[in-house]
Amino acid sequence: MSTKSWFRIILLGALVATSSAMVAGTAEIQWEKIVIDRGNSEGASVVDVNGDGLLDIVCLPSWYRAPFWDQRPLHAIRRSGEFIMNYGQIPLDVNGDGAVDIISAGWYDRDIFWYQNPLPKTYKNMALEYTTWTQYLLPRPPEAGGGCEIIIGADVDGDGKTDVVPNRRPLGWYDIVKGADGKPEFKRYPIDLSGRRSKDWLHGLGFGDLNGDGRNDIITGEGWWEAPKNPREEKWIERTEFKLHDASIPIVITDLDGDGDADFMYGHGHSYGLFWVEQTREGEGRKWIEHDIDTTRTQPRAAAPTPPISQAHVLVWVDLDGDAQNELISGKRWRGHGDDDPGSFDPLGIYYYKFDRAKKEWDKHIITHDEHIGTGMQLCVVDIDNDGDLDIVAPGKSGLYLLKNKTKDVPAKFSEILYKQKK
Repeated sequence: MSTKSWFRIILLGALVATSSAMVAGTAEIQWEKIVIDRGNSEGASVVDVNGDGLLDIVCLPSWYRAPFWDQRPLHAIRRSGEFIMNYGQIPLDVNGDGAVDIISAGWYDRDIFWYQNPLPKTYKNMALEYTTWTQYLLPRPPEAGGGCEIIIGADVDGDGKTDVVPNRRPLGWYDIVKGADGKPEFKRYPIDLSGRRSKDWLHGLGFGDLNGDGRNDIITGEGWWEAPKNPREEKWIERTEFKLHDASIPIVITDLDGDGDADFMYGHGHSYGLFWVEQTREGEGRKWIEHDIDTTRTQPRAAAPTPPISQAHVLVWVDLDGDAQNELISGKRWRGHGDDDPGSFDPLGIYYYKFDRAKKEWDKHIITHDEHIGTGMQLCVVDIDNDGDLDIVAPGKSGLYLLKNKTKDVPAKFSEILYKQKK
């Protein structure tokens, strides 16, 4: 990406008025929009890259140094037209040296790589920040794997450590083990042994306990895989109880309605629709009932304050407004399939949705709408400025943005002392 001069757009009364009209009587969160990079992107992470105590933004092929978001190189990655081969990142200290490394994958690459952070926990020479990170390849599946729609980090085996789960065929997961030379390496464990053809893509991925047995299962757009007691050695059981077309990553598993069993939420990644799916019982089996979250999909366009959400490719389930109840954050991905998806030319936006459990109804709130800020394959929701509220880092083909939550904003003045070389 080529970084252009960054600027700020502060959310003013027009947006507040629009949002308040949608959700009367609710105090809306105000947001400051900061352009980090106008180049196209898809995945991002928020971590302390250089050990200075500030959270930086990593968005391959670059990282951006807090607090002024100076661009630093990471590693060149492949592009294919408007598509950049960073379909999601996992920040993880792979080699145990105390510095956070990055794992990434792309659809056309078909491979997964990890990038070694060259910066020690403490360093004395700022010139090291311009060092290119070393790229390593994760083991390939035994047959030619399909493209990676994204990768997610999850503790598959319950050992308290992050594992890597790619959204691709054949479905499997990676653990970090000690190699013959004593150094850490990735080992792949299969989940799907059905022999499905790799060229048929797998779209949609989530992680959580769907059947209440205390073990975390894996959900895809084709159903779910019941986790065995020993996920390294025992067989996973496929449950084809539903089919979700072009489902989001992640698919969020939670007991949404509070009835004691797991439900899930997903977006249609390449058309209109944002849904929650209720788990009920039917005899000895399970039944899944789909409900709209973004109900503007079923309203006349003229009656809805915003268009229905299209290409909701990423979801985040988190307490955004500090009321001790989680909200669902999603947005419109720009040009997921170029011009070809329904809603491709609708205005971009990022929104959050509040669930009323008693009424089983959702309220839609605007974070940004029609400001050319959308989503890519990931959204990072984190208190990036350490002021006590959650901010959002949003990569996408329209650029890389920081959306600063102004609820508890504490203005901070940073001096050039931050760039002083350490003794």
